[in-house]
Amino acid sequence: MATLKEILTRRPVAATIRLTVPAGGAKPAPPVGPALGQYRLNLMAFCKDFNARTQKYKPETPMAVTITAFTDNTFEFTVKSPKVSWYLKKAAGIESGSSRPGHVTASTITLKHVYEIAKIKQSDPYCQYMSLESISKSIIGTANSMGIKMKLLSGLVFALCLFVPWVSANSSDVHYCNKKANYAVKRYHALFLLVQELPGIRFPHAENVNG
Repeated sequence: MATLKEILTRRPVAATIRLTVPAGGAKPAPPVGPALGQYRLNLMAFCKDFNARTQKYKPETPMAVTITAFTDNTFEFTVKSPKVSWYLKKAAGIESGSSRPGHVTASTITLKHVYEIAKIKQSDPYCQYMSLESISKSIIGTANSMGIKMKLLSGLVFALCLFVPWVSANSSDVHYCNKKANYAVKRYHALFLLVQELPGIRFPHAENVNG
């Protein structure tokens, strides 16, 4: 919460600018140049700061930027990671979701993908106070709306985790079972710690989650 001093000394806002800029690729050219130039903001300062903040992401990852321009030609900005749908498509290895979600499956992802995306989204300004469980449930809902099913467990990992009480084996479709996802996500962190200790276990497309 802002202090009284911050409220009293807050600068008048000239505009709020929203852009999508590739990670590490801000340049004083469209769309950045014209958007900031009309308010006489320091383009080079923005580009340098933005590129420094987004260097942990793979190049060309689309970052959502909200710039607050003040009347004294100064500015502040926040950076958000890409939309959940973008990460889901990368993780699933598809260009677009299903045209008939609920009827036609576009692809599948694992709970590990959901967990990794949730960790990334938790760093966003508006999600930093949300629990990983809440963010994960939201991601699962988005995946369902895109026709992407949850591939909870498979092969050796599933066989071993049958002994873990929160995993149910009473479904005839445990391999692709969205209904179990909300239960499994409550314990996803412990499950992933277990899975990561198993030698030779690989998750498809895991290298694509970050871009």
